[in-house]
Amino acid sequence: MSTDFTMTRGDTVNLAAVVTQNGLPYPLTGCQMWFTAKNYYTDPDASAVFQHTIGSGITIIDATKGWAQLVISPADTAPLPASKTLLVWDLEIVDSSGNVFTAASGSILVTPDVTITT
Repeated sequence: MSTDFTMTRGDTVNLAAVVTQNGLPYPLTGCQMWFTAKNYYTDPDASAVFQHTIGSGITIIDATKGWAQLVISPADTAPLPASKTLLVWDLEIVDSSGNVFTAASGSILVTPDVTITT
């Protein structure tokens, strides 16, 4: 699934994820998850603008229903320039059998903030 969204630099953004496969909820028990945002698809993960995993920005809400929550924190985007910045992102899952799939992907347009509360 491709999802594009806009956010303001330095804001907190809460995203709900319902992971499905073939239209059915995908059980997340024993899975690993990564939400990765980069400037370019070709950037190595080590150069990601930010990356979250379960327990570090991703919370499993209901594993049997495939429900998770992602929090993008102010620190994730605060270092970006004071101009519109387009990032690419994906949500990757590795299940307990080692199967890998991308649950969702898209772009994030990060717009500059006017008020800076640091």
